[in-house]
Formats: sequence, C-alpha cells, structure tokens
Amino acid sequence: MSRGRMVLVLVLLGAGAFGLSLLTWVGAEAVTTLGPQPVRVSGAGAAPVVPSAALVVVVAGLAVGLSGPVVRILAPAAAALAAVVALIAGLVLIADPDPAARSAAGEVGGVREITGAAELTVWPWVVVVLLASTVLVALVLPFRAGTWAPAAARYERAVVRPEGAGPAGTRASGAATGQATSRADWDALSSGLDPSATDDDAHSGHSGHDEPGERGAGRDASGRER
Repeated sequence: MSRGRMVLVLVLLGAGAFGLSLLTWVGAEAVTTLGPQPVRVSGAGAAPVVPSAALVVVVAGLAVGLSGPVVRILAPAAAALAAVVALIAGLVLIADPDPAARSAAGEVGGVREITGAAELTVWPWVVVVLLASTVLVALVLPFRAGTWAPAAARYERAVVRPEGAGPAGTRASGAATGQATSRADWDALSSGLDPSATDDDAHSGHSGHDEPGERGAGRDASGRER
C-alpha cells in the first residue's frame, strides 16, 4: 500500500473514533425526587481517554506522511499505544457501563442511583473495532514505510536550462560588463568626446590632424632643398 493510502487509513480511523466518541454510548434512568429521569452519556463522558487517544492517532498519521524515516517508526508506535489505551477503556466500559450511568445520574438528580441496568448503544462496539484496526495498521506501517521515498524527494524537480541560455555566472558577468560600459560612455560625454566613435575613427581622426603638419614639413624640406 502506498504512503498516501496508509496515512489516509490511519487518519480516518482516528477521526472516526473521535467523532463516534461524541455520540451517546450509555443510557439509563436516574432516580430523582420527581421520579425517574432519562440520562444519556456520551463516549467522551463515559471514557474520556477515547477522544484524546483518537486525536493522537490522527496527528501520528499526519506525521507519518510528512516526516522522515525516524518519525515513521515513532509516530506509528505512539498511535498504537494510544489506540491500545483507548481500546482497554472501551472494553472496560462495555463490560460494566453502570458506573458511567451512575455518575451521570448523580449530576442530574444529586443521587448516584439508576433504576435497572444501564444500556449500551452500538457505538462503543464500533469504536472498539476501529481502535483494534488502528493497532493493526500502526504495527504494519513501519515495515511498509521502509520502502517509501523521502517526503521531500517527491517534490524535487530537475533544473532544465532553456536552450541557448548560458550559465548564471556568464549572465552576471555580461551584466557587470554592460554597467561598466555605460559608466565609460558617461565619462566620455563629460569630457566632450563621442562615446559612439570606434577606435578606427579615433585613429583616422588623429591621422587627419597630423597630415597638414606632415605636408608642411614636406614643403619645408623641399624649400630647403631648393
């Protein structure tokens, strides 16, 4: 079974036990001064440990799905332990529901007395089945979890570089070069030079300024020869 299904089963078992613990588990008639009064006891009232253990199972299931290999062993162990404790409490209630009924009767009429025997609904039995299933799933889960990949590895993706795109370092170097060129252009404009002129233009311009001097030097030389 896959990770998702195992986690879902464990969470649903815990959530189911918690939800059913809020329903009526025990019914009886309390003795009051006005005559017998019906009392109803929920699973949380008759066995308070059951909803608490169910929440532990839910949290353990979520932890198994989001954690590493160590927690995959510790979380099912915690879920199994909580389910065993709740299972014992449920079986004790099923064996003798009268104490829970008398406690509720004392809150209603002030006297911890009931007429007849307390009656159980079907929900304690259903919760006992859910808790027993929880123990089995929690015991099997660590052996199944050994074949699962780490949770983070499922979301890792290979980095694909677009065609023609260079490395990040090359792009950063090109950006730095462009910034340096822009500064040089501004410096040239501040000095009265044309930043768009190429090196050849600069050399040709320099040669053009030198030609009159060279021609003058040639005439002087020719004049001296004459």
